[in-house]
Amino acid sequence: MAIEGEPGLQREALVSEPALDRAERLANLLASIVESSDDVIVSKNLDGIITSWNKGAERIFGYSAAEAIGQPITLVIPEDRQSEEREILTRIRRGERLDHFETVRRRRDGSSIVVSLTVSPVKDAHGNIIGASKIARDITEHKRAQEQIRILAREAEHRSKNILANVQAIINLSQSDTSERLKEVISGRIQAMANVHSLFVETRWIGAEVSAIAKQELAPYLQEGQDKRIVMEGLQIVLGSRLN
Repeated sequence: MAIEGEPGLQREALVSEPALDRAERLANLLASIVESSDDVIVSKNLDGIITSWNKGAERIFGYSAAEAIGQPITLVIPEDRQSEEREILTRIRRGERLDHFETVRRRRDGSSIVVSLTVSPVKDAHGNIIGASKIARDITEHKRAQEQIRILAREAEHRSKNILANVQAIINLSQSDTSERLKEVISGRIQAMANVHSLFVETRWIGAEVSAIAKQELAPYLQEGQDKRIVMEGLQIVLGSRLN
């Protein structure tokens, strides 16, 4: 490319036009990806001041970009976790990256969410660290599901131990003159226990009516054709499963 007014002198273009076009398209593509992400993608300077705030951050935290940019990132950090930000900035200044750091953050309405954070240093053209980019994924529902699974597993273990203890008690308390009759007695009692269990399953473990439980438990002793030896009277009362 000739310099105007100085014939014969040439200079090279620093960047070709096609390269500039590609760089601009790439920058626009990356900006679009960040803006449309469901995850929180924000940036901050080394003082912890927010410098960018995507749509995901608006949706999850409830602050618009105009409200968040220029504010300290502690805007979304609970009071009892402020020390985390100081530690994060210290590590970022050392050039460290934090991967999948689980913590709690605060929405605009004051409610809390569990997030998984990835924080990376941001460098300028000379390699100097000038800030940090932060990706936060809302894992509140995932953690809630994990807790529910843990509770159900613990409840299943508790009920299994109760059932085994009851079976052991049935065996120890059952008596008969013959082995065949003893098997019948044990089998009848175990079946009665299974029937009571079914009563609770039918109500999704909300509870079962006491007289219905009693009838199932006493079924082995109330054979057809015999006079009733047991009479049950009283108010209908629901026995909750927590008392099992």
